[in-house]
Amino acid sequence: VLNGEFKRITKNGKEVWLRAAYNPILSVDGKVIKIIKYATDITEAKVSSLALTEFVQQLSKGNFDAAIDLKGLSPTGDVAKMMESNIALRDNLRSITSEVNRVVQLAGKEGKLGERLVIEQAEGSWGDLMRAINELLETVSNPLVEIGKVLEALSNGDLTTQYGIEAVGEIERMSNSLNFALNTLNAT
Repeated sequence: VLNGEFKRITKNGKEVWLRAAYNPILSVDGKVIKIIKYATDITEAKVSSLALTEFVQQLSKGNFDAAIDLKGLSPTGDVAKMMESNIALRDNLRSITSEVNRVVQLAGKEGKLGERLVIEQAEGSWGDLMRAINELLETVSNPLVEIGKVLEALSNGDLTTQYGIEAVGEIERMSNSLNFALNTLNAT
C-alpha cells in the first residue's frame, strides 16, 4: 500500500495534487494483478499551503513586497480567511516599517528631533513597540534639545544658563561636563 500526497500534471499542463492510496490486488500466488487507487483532489489546499509557506518565508526575511501565488486558484472558506489574514499581517509589517523608516529619516538624518511615530492604528505588541520607540526618541531628543539651548545661550555670552533636565548615563555625563565647563568659565 502506498499512501501520500502526489503532484500530477494534467494533459493540458495544469498542476493537480492528489491525496491517494494505491492498493495492490494480489493473485492467489501473490503476484500483483491490479492496483486500486483511491484519490481525492487536494489541489486548492496544497497549492494554498505551499504558496502560504513561501509567502511566510519571504516575510520572515523582511520581504514585505511578497505576494501569494495561488497559480490561478481562488480559495474559499478557511483557506481564503487564512490568506487574507497573512496579507493583512504583511501590510501591517510594511506600514510599521515604513513609519519607523520615516521617523529615522526625519529625526536621525535630517535632525528633526521632534518627530515621533504615528501610532493611532497600532494595537497590541505593535503599539507597545511603537510607543517604546517614541519613548526612546523622547529620552534622547529632550536632553539634546536642552543642551542645544544651553550652548545657544553660551554662544550669546550667557554663562549662567545651566543644563537642568534630569539625565542618566552618557547624557548625564555630558550634561555634568557642560555645566562644569560653564561654572568654570563663569568663575574665570
